[in-house]
Amino acid sequence: MRKPSASRQVKLVQISDFKVILLFDINRVSQSPQVAEQLKAANVSMTSTAERAVSESSVATHLDYANQYVSFMTDGQLLGIPVTSVQEVLNPQTITPVPLAAEEISGLLNLRGQIVTAVNLRRRLGLPELEADREAMNVVVRHQGESYSLLVDEVQDVINVAGTQLLAPPTTLDAHWKSVTTGVFRLEHSLFVILSVGALLTLKQDA
Repeated sequence: MRKPSASRQVKLVQISDFKVILLFDINRVSQSPQVAEQLKAANVSMTSTAERAVSESSVATHLDYANQYVSFMTDGQLLGIPVTSVQEVLNPQTITPVPLAAEEISGLLNLRGQIVTAVNLRRRLGLPELEADREAMNVVVRHQGESYSLLVDEVQDVINVAGTQLLAPPTTLDAHWKSVTTGVFRLEHSLFVILSVGALLTLKQDA
């Protein structure tokens, strides 16, 4: 997932197969007859100052990348990684096993012609295997110019933690988890554990 370019007027940010956010520059929209016509066809009115202010505020909220994390469940635990590290989220994919690969490597998947290494997050965290009747979802991340897919149980929402303090991992957290954890956020109903993409993949390479 990349930050919208200043040179573009409209950008679709796909967080998952069922959530698409439309971001637009209100000043550029007002100067583009083609885009204005598209918005008109979609019943989007931008005529009043109040409407423009609301739209600009909404865009600013979506662009608050520093406080946003893509969240997902793995073995009942709410986990997350920075939204800036996420390329896209995919439904279960066909994964080709790799002979003699490290245990945490489930195999390779073909992402529109790009070969992506699939990392089994349960194995990386020392958790039991996913039930046989369930299929893992893919959180595709970018790290050092390469794409990797983290296999997770279920993708949740993009969580904005603005105003919430990132805490050090609890002392009771397993040592293996601590080595790949940036910190935790205490949300209203759960503990939100933030993982380090770099640490996860570095450990994978060192396995």
